[in-house]
Amino acid sequence: MQSIVGCLYKHFTGDHMNQHTMNKDKWRQLFISIGLDEPTMDKWHHEFESQYPQEHKVFLEWLQIPAKEIQGIRQRSQAV
Repeated sequence: MQSIVGCLYKHFTGDHMNQHTMNKDKWRQLFISIGLDEPTMDKWHHEFESQYPQEHKVFLEWLQIPAKEIQGIRQRSQAV
């Protein structure tokens, strides 16, 4: 899990965020490759939204997710 935190930190603190090299599918595959299942990913979104709502929104935008889908993800994250 620390490698994910390190990856997030690197992307949110550097110029990487503006490069748009990451997307939803790549990020999801990363989670799957470390063994996260759907309920765990849902919990991750819930914690991100609960603790850092604005940063969660910015992160989802960085993944190039359309605004309407972001709205749905954030609503589901609040309900978990």
